[in-house]
Amino acid sequence: IAQCCRREPCALTPSTRCTNMAATKALRVVSYNVQRWGRLDTIIDTLARLRPDVLCLQECCQKRGAGALQKVADACGLKQVHFFGHTMDESYGNAILTRAPSSLVMEIFLAGGSIIGDHHIQRGALFVEMGAIRVCCTHLDHISENERAIQAGGLVRQLHDLRGDS
Repeated sequence: IAQCCRREPCALTPSTRCTNMAATKALRVVSYNVQRWGRLDTIIDTLARLRPDVLCLQECCQKRGAGALQKVADACGLKQVHFFGHTMDESYGNAILTRAPSSLVMEIFLAGGSIIGDHHIQRGALFVEMGAIRVCCTHLDHISENERAIQAGGLVRQLHDLRGDS
C-alpha cells in the first residue's frame, strides 16, 4: 500500500507514479515474500535485477537469515532498512527497504488472525514515510478470507487516521 501524506486525494497509476507530487517521477515498488530466507542467493539475485526504489518484504526471519536484510539492501543499493518483528520473540516479521531517506511512522499489530491448534497467527504492519509518500508493508492471514477482511479493514482505518480523515 503506498499513499501520499497530503490531504488531497492521491492516485497511484499502474506505473506507481504519484500524480500530485511536485516533481512527478516513477517509483518502483516491489513486494516479495522471502519465505524465511529459504534460498537467500536466489532471492538476492531476483531482487537486485528488479532494481526497486522501495522494497517490501514479508516473512523475514532474523534468526534463520542473520544479516540477510543488509545483504539484500547492499545488493539492491537501498540505504534505509526498517524491520518490524511482530512474532517469534520479535525476530520474524516484515521489512521495508528504501533507496531514498525514509523514516519509521508506525508499527502495528493487526486484529484478527487464524488460530491453528493453540497457536494464534499474529500479523503486523509497518508504515514508513519518504517525503510525500507513505508505504505500508504487511502479510495478511493466509488461511481465512474473513480474517483477511478484518485485517484489511483495520489497515484502511489506520491509513485514514494517519491522514487525519474523519
